[in-house]
Amino acid sequence: MSEILVAIRTHIWNSDVQELAYKLYLQSINLDFVILFDETHNIADTKPFEKVSHTADMTSIKLPHWPENVNNLHYNGDYVIYKLRQEKPNYKFYFILENDAVININIEKIFKNAIQNKIDFIGHIDQIDDPIVRPFFENVLYFYPHYARVFFPFVALSSKLIDALYEERLKLKEQGNEKWIYCEAFVGSFIISHPKYHYLKLDEIADLTWFEWRNHKHIKDQRIYETPKIVHPVTSINFVRKNLMQNDIETLFSSNSTLFSGLQFEKAEEFLPILEHEIKKKKDPELLIKFWNYALEQRWISTLPAVNIAFAKPVTQSSICTFSLMQNLEQDASTVVNGIIDANTWCHTDFEENPWIMIDLLNFYEIRSILVYVRPDSFHRFRDFRIDLSIDKENWNTLYRKVNGDLPDSANLKPIIITAVRGQKAKFVKIIQENTDFLHLCQVEIYSY
Repeated sequence: MSEILVAIRTHIWNSDVQELAYKLYLQSINLDFVILFDETHNIADTKPFEKVSHTADMTSIKLPHWPENVNNLHYNGDYVIYKLRQEKPNYKFYFILENDAVININIEKIFKNAIQNKIDFIGHIDQIDDPIVRPFFENVLYFYPHYARVFFPFVALSSKLIDALYEERLKLKEQGNEKWIYCEAFVGSFIISHPKYHYLKLDEIADLTWFEWRNHKHIKDQRIYETPKIVHPVTSINFVRKNLMQNDIETLFSSNSTLFSGLQFEKAEEFLPILEHEIKKKKDPELLIKFWNYALEQRWISTLPAVNIAFAKPVTQSSICTFSLMQNLEQDASTVVNGIIDANTWCHTDFEENPWIMIDLLNFYEIRSILVYVRPDSFHRFRDFRIDLSIDKENWNTLYRKVNGDLPDSANLKPIIITAVRGQKAKFVKIIQENTDFLHLCQVEIYSY
């Protein structure tokens, strides 16, 4: 039996976690290894690895769910350390790595040296008595003279320190929940406020450039396996969406970015709609054109798509009402030209005669086609309508008119497509619903020759 226990902490058991578990297991082949699994919501078979199970209910180790309105193991991440110690008590040193982290250092050598040199903690400690973040540590300062934060994806602790932290939590419990301390602040502040516990900062033994809260890296990006990097977080599942939680979509255009690097391991037909959606949220027509040219350059597409000249252009409508999503004419109408076809967003006029929406194309175009997407649950209202064109917003010509009262084939966001003959030039396009009712359209696309 080893003196050191290595554990991956997880609440899921998917292909990413399994891959990282095997990697860590091979890195700690001479040490004992377990999966520390949260079975609050699901149970997993982690074979061939031994599993130490727990749930968010920590009453078995006499620790409370405080604050009651938050995820217990998010706020009190240190609880699982005490649970592991209880289940596996015969070790001098415990190492817990989160399920989306990669390490590229010799942990066996480092931990054995830590035992020999009586190091009680190895991890990333920062914000030590930093005056900028002092307001966030008010609860800490009620109990300790110093404050700091420990970043939990990588923590290695001596059994002595774990026992001391656990006893301290039980003491704090007697004080009530009013000043209950967040786990990362509790562990960091306790360590630096008690000099008898010796610690080694992680940045002294590893490159922490990519050891971050967010900014997901792709699990197949070989840069994350360079020595002596410690990397967090990594994934292949939902990589693009997770990366964009931290990074601006425009990092896509940098070949060194984690977003761009990860895309080479993904399927273009799956990630392009996500990227396009994020680009459109910028409401910048030139940026959208840049994106499609870039996609062509990267061979994600074989031909450039037609340019929707209505995208992100100035737009207004005849009125708003209490049902409008935005209480401003231009803002409510802008939904119709944001380029995102969504059944849950639409413009909404008041109940009135011949409600309308008008788009300013900002330049003169020869109109080729207009696509109108009607709100799915109210498409029956859009029976009769016309589309007018103007070059000066004063004089209008009708491009198309429907007055037969029949329902157009526009259910379920199927677009009504109006095709223009050559020579129909316009700077302004107005869509008028010819009845007395509400007008609510989800999207309008306009294409030119």
